[in-house]
Amino acid sequence: RTADHVAQETRRGGEDELRLERFMNNKPPIFKGGYDPDGAQSWIEGIERIFGAM
Repeated sequence: RTADHVAQETRRGGEDELRLERFMNNKPPIFKGGYDPDGAQSWIEGIERIFGAM
């Protein structure tokens, strides 16, 4: 690996952490599992809203 390659990977990792932080700051809904089709659909819609806003 070259130093440039390592630096690029480090930056990319930092960007991923920032994206995750932004996502978590939007307080994503929590899906608790089990058989709950309406709850699952609501969870998906909540996650899609966050991704749309990002």
